[in-house]
Amino acid sequence: MSSGAPRIHSELEFPPRSPGQGTEEALREREALLRGAFDDAPIGMSLTALDGRWVRVNQALCELVGYSEAELLAMTFQAITHPDDLAPTLGLVGELVSGKRTRYQQEKRYVHCLGHVVWVSVTVGLVRDDAGQPQQLLAHVQDVTERRAAKEAMRQREELLRQTQEIAHVGSWAADLTAGTVRWSDELYRIYGFEPGELSPSFEIFQNLVHAADRARVMEEIEGIVRRGGSFAHDHRLIRADGEERTLHCRGRALFDASGAVVQVIGSSQDVTERKRIEEELVRARDAAESANRAKSDFLSRMSHELRTPLNSVIGFANVLLKNRRGSLQPADLGYAQRIRANGMHLLGLVDDLLNIAKIEAGRIEVAPEMTDVRALVQEVGGLLEGQPRAAEVSLRIELPPQATALHTDGRLLRQVLINLGSNALKFTRSGQVTLSLRADPVTHQPLAIEVSDSGIGIPRDRLDSIFQPFEQASNTVHEFPGTGLGLAICRSLCDALGLGLSVESEEGRGSVFRVELKSR
Repeated sequence: MSSGAPRIHSELEFPPRSPGQGTEEALREREALLRGAFDDAPIGMSLTALDGRWVRVNQALCELVGYSEAELLAMTFQAITHPDDLAPTLGLVGELVSGKRTRYQQEKRYVHCLGHVVWVSVTVGLVRDDAGQPQQLLAHVQDVTERRAAKEAMRQREELLRQTQEIAHVGSWAADLTAGTVRWSDELYRIYGFEPGELSPSFEIFQNLVHAADRARVMEEIEGIVRRGGSFAHDHRLIRADGEERTLHCRGRALFDASGAVVQVIGSSQDVTERKRIEEELVRARDAAESANRAKSDFLSRMSHELRTPLNSVIGFANVLLKNRRGSLQPADLGYAQRIRANGMHLLGLVDDLLNIAKIEAGRIEVAPEMTDVRALVQEVGGLLEGQPRAAEVSLRIELPPQATALHTDGRLLRQVLINLGSNALKFTRSGQVTLSLRADPVTHQPLAIEVSDSGIGIPRDRLDSIFQPFEQASNTVHEFPGTGLGLAICRSLCDALGLGLSVESEEGRGSVFRVELKSR
């Protein structure tokens, strides 16, 4: 830089000349110092003409934007400024040159030679000549890309936290015991009935919002945490600023300094008013349902006892007629006696099934899980089904895997389910085949499902969704098969009590497959 070069007017002070130092030598020394400070600066530095042409750039700036010194000097700063930031930059330059500003600082984007964006913080001042006229722009350029990214990441986290708190209706708070200050999140303001920032939060405001009946308990817990540390969790009622009563679930804990003294208490408060209301309604509904089921069970139990005596008498008299007077009865009378006995047995079965349903709904069926050999159980049920009268008219097949591990379930209730399903399959199959099969994992041999399939009349598609409803079975078909219509309903209730799945696949005229999915409780 020659002695006639424009002077750089800045706040930077250069060292004074030493005594006896010549003017030319001092200028050369100052020029070398300035050149070294410019070229070797750890941040980007540049001199640009007022029209934007680069006049001088240092290595740090070249590395920041990816261009060589020669490439930059052939360009303007406008060429690498992001299009969206160009107008604000030119506006600031104009204010600087016109004297409205002495310097400016701006965060903007440069476009790197590889195409990606580099965020920079640019501080710009003027280089004036001896007459004070603007000659060039001197810029200090710092890469703030990582800082911007971290700031944006933090902003996104804060926004996510804010939205999450709003969705969950949870507010956060912090009490600084040393400074005597309290902070509330925006959602906590809203929970308390205020607009965010409407007032300065304080412990006194919170204390006054707590329901009078809960205040002493809440204050005692908080004061205990302040004295001893630890944490707390409780529910309390709140009277909002608008007078509405709400229920909050609050959690908090103490923070300590290096000496072990409590210096902060932080926590959260969630509005659980609706959840509490629903829980209370569910409890009332459950109590009402249990009361109704108990009343129904008691009624059906009394009714069954009242019906059993006359029904047993009817069946007994029919048996006497059929046994002792078979030879003296007319064919028509003999048929009447047989129908009386059959209908009496049907009614007796109905009474028993109604009583079982009532016991299940009232929760009077006791489930006693134990390790059960499912393979042996299925084999046992198959033997029981072979003894039923209709088994002689149907081919009954039992399919078992070579081995199967035990299952933790109530074998007594599972046996009842399988007997009901098997009896139902025999009942609705005039001829053909009924198969009772156990499916197991081929590797672990763990029992997976028990299937009861038949080649009977099948179930119409529009009935499949309701087949497990009481009496649906009896009204399912015009075929005259004996039954109460409660067998499948009892199976579903027992499977629910055992924690097992029960499903059906069927097609009218092509039989049915009932599947008990085996799952440990």
